[in-house]
Amino acid sequence: MALQVMTFRRDWRYLYDYLAADPTLFQSILREALIPTLPPDALWLSGSRVAITAQFVEYAIGLAKPLVDSADLPLYVSAAESTRSSDPSLLEAQVVVNRLRQSSTELARGDLPSAEAASKIAADFKRLGSVLPTWLPVHRTLDSLYQATEELTASISEAGEGTEAARRWAEKATPLVDILDSAVRQTRRQANIGAAG
Repeated sequence: MALQVMTFRRDWRYLYDYLAADPTLFQSILREALIPTLPPDALWLSGSRVAITAQFVEYAIGLAKPLVDSADLPLYVSAAESTRSSDPSLLEAQVVVNRLRQSSTELARGDLPSAEAASKIAADFKRLGSVLPTWLPVHRTLDSLYQATEELTASISEAGEGTEAARRWAEKATPLVDILDSAVRQTRRQANIGAAG
């Protein structure tokens, strides 16, 4: 029910996109944001400050409490997405793009060792290649991200820790991940509209 309300309300649909892309992360961020005594006016999602209304906060702590508490939220989202999307692979692509963004952010902040980040990024990039629809017009972006990822892996192998290589990768990768995120999010929205029509 909470998920349906979010998809039907035009002013909350963008929040549902973030929720559907990574339910566990969205739930964790929302839970943390609701701890302070003053209700939040924004959430940090996918590296961006995303505005939320007092009405959404009230909804999240009231009728939509499972958004904050339910351990089964990913299952509910998966079921909701499978009924509303004409291409479920787009949701998986969105999840992988989010993981790439998270790795990039952690790498840039120094929260993740370079070698571990390179391994995660390479695995996520490979997964993205298998789930991203071939007809999506992001081939140049993918090629650039692949090249940056190869450079990162090579630099870490040569230089050991590779802190400078990690910083360069984050600088190159962040705008590319933004392009992929936008393309997948927009295509998911169009696929969902098409499926509902």
